Amino acid sequence: MKDKLELANYGILTPINNSNKLKEAMNLIINDENLRKNYKEKASQRVNEFSVNQIVEQYKKILGIKE
Repeated sequence: MKDKLELANYGILTPINNSNKLKEAMNLIINDENLRKNYKEKASQRVNEFSVNQIVEQYKKILGIKE
């Protein structure tokens, strides 16, 4: 991925320190309505995985705490 964009599951990955590829990724997301909608839907789903309740439950599981 040294000089390419990667359309990952939850967003576009760009090479480090490559402002041209970052600009390309930004233009892609601006101009591709379907891609933008897809990432918007996935972001709405993904955010639930990081809710306080989810994180607390994960800690309880790790620590062996049962209710």
